[in-house]
Amino acid sequence: MAFENLKATLDRYVGVHYPFIDMCVHHKGKEIFRYQAGYSNPEKKTPVDPDALYYIFSCTKPGTCTAALQLLEKGYYRLTDPVYEYIPEFKNVTVKVQKPNGGVEYVRPKSPITVAQIFSMTSGIDYNFNVDCINEVCERTNGRMPTLEVVKAIAKKPLNFHPGERFLYGLNHDVLGGLIEVWSGKKFGQYMQENVYAPCGMTETGFNVTAEKKARIQEMCAIKQGEFTYVPSECEYSFDEDCEYESGGGGVVSSVSDYINFVDALANGGVSPKTGERILTQRTIDIMRTNNLTDVQIKEDYTSKGINGYGYGLGVRTLMTNAMGVMEPVGTFGWAGAAGSYLSADPKEQISVFYARNIRPCNNIILPVMVMNTLYSELYK
Repeated sequence: MAFENLKATLDRYVGVHYPFIDMCVHHKGKEIFRYQAGYSNPEKKTPVDPDALYYIFSCTKPGTCTAALQLLEKGYYRLTDPVYEYIPEFKNVTVKVQKPNGGVEYVRPKSPITVAQIFSMTSGIDYNFNVDCINEVCERTNGRMPTLEVVKAIAKKPLNFHPGERFLYGLNHDVLGGLIEVWSGKKFGQYMQENVYAPCGMTETGFNVTAEKKARIQEMCAIKQGEFTYVPSECEYSFDEDCEYESGGGGVVSSVSDYINFVDALANGGVSPKTGERILTQRTIDIMRTNNLTDVQIKEDYTSKGINGYGYGLGVRTLMTNAMGVMEPVGTFGWAGAAGSYLSADPKEQISVFYARNIRPCNNIILPVMVMNTLYSELYK
């Protein structure tokens, strides 16, 4: 299959919405499409390196949730458990409440944060990382910032609402990384390497950015306001080698050809087509991709961001209806990263998609639908 329409769609947006794209599509674990368009450095006309490494930002999240669900399968916790049973600091959380007179008060939550709410982003935790309680950890540990210490500091941040009331994109999956350390007794990154990445045959993916890896990381780009000129942009997850913090919400570095192997396992019943090893059961994947938001949360907090037709499961978007013109099968799931990385796992057709664009800010709402619609139109013609 030539995928000429898909190539044309990708080409059409190069230089308009992003400087380049590197995209890979697998069917039942076999590559059926791999394409690079545009320039990794538009000013120097540098071709896209298919072996380049990327900060994949929030595409880290499905991997973190997969690791946590493995431990659910092994009986380490229940989704209904309060988080404080495993990280006691979360027993003392407060909720920031706006008073009618415009003032603010801090009150005890109506109910404790549960593990399920950490998965589904309904805990009330926001995404503000630059706060005194986290900065104190950095100073106290001389920049080492051990993952669990940072997660304990997150517990000191006031919640934006009572747990379970709303959906708010936040540092929840960073907290999940800390929980994985408690449940497994291992460093978060070590657990990921041994139980998610290695079983999928992945060799380029992880948190530890060595000097060798840093030299291979694709330079970030940004659009200057009002004109399509691309300039280097620093990455906030670019911690030095002495930093121990492993962000379950956005700290992984990978390549397109490596991360597609993880997506393959999600799309093929939890079994890696590359190695034959199982990372999750099909039953757990079905739970993962089941919507956990209420109709009100979807309408007011989720689709207000433009994610029409989708719900949110245990760390992944999940397609609930084709009524919005999305051509992927209902039940297809995945997520996207802040710099344009995007993954999609289709268990019905066993289709896996991963691509990188490496630009901030980027369009992670409308453009992926256009690309995926073209892909599925090509597959079914």
